[in-house]
Amino acid sequence: MSEDTRILDALKRYGVQVVTVTEDASQLRLTARVPPNSSAQWTLCRHQLLMRAAVASWKTDISKMYFVRNGKQFYIWRIIFQGAYKENAQDVVNTITSTPRAKSEIKEIQLVGSRGSYQHGKGAKSITGDEGVPAVAQFVVNQLRGD
Repeated sequence: MSEDTRILDALKRYGVQVVTVTEDASQLRLTARVPPNSSAQWTLCRHQLLMRAAVASWKTDISKMYFVRNGKQFYIWRIIFQGAYKENAQDVVNTITSTPRAKSEIKEIQLVGSRGSYQHGKGAKSITGDEGVPAVAQFVVNQLRGD
């Protein structure tokens, strides 16, 4: 398997969709898309590559390349590996694959039927006297009161 194929396969495992590949004697140049659901993982991978390239015999340049299509502005990622990346392709692959997995973020949403009032604490409600009290709870309260 060639050096560039191993690098491409490693990037694909992290959600990077390679669009073009250009290789010459001194560099491997890629353009790639990163879908929104892979952007957190790509941020971690990008950081990992840049940190390792700062001390390795190979270098990487990662940037956004902007273009206009049908009057709208878009961008694509440009990833360039330079220096001794061919001789150290396994190091490049190891750097990519050692990227920790991004943690998913859970966003808070208001539950259906929630009034959004937190007068009794974090979403707690008194079962007596609040409007919107479930009929069963109100029945139990009335039975306890002797109503």
